[in-house]
Amino acid sequence: MLTYEQALDIAKSKKSKINYCAEYNNAYAFSYDAGEASKGGDSPIVIMKDTGAALNFIAYAVKDGNEFVKEFEVK
Repeated sequence: MLTYEQALDIAKSKKSKINYCAEYNNAYAFSYDAGEASKGGDSPIVIMKDTGAALNFIAYAVKDGNEFVKEFEVK
């Protein structure tokens, strides 16, 4: 199981601007702006906690068992 810090490192290696994170039971979703997806911007990058796999948010959204935990700014 990846830690938040490990997931953030993976996300930053794939997406240069990150300042927001939404945690789910099985993944972290990182983006530059909390409303980025709804504004037509880049899709948030999702890092799976169990494997470290990187997905775009649309691919993650169709998976079963995703439960929201919390959201917060990335420092």
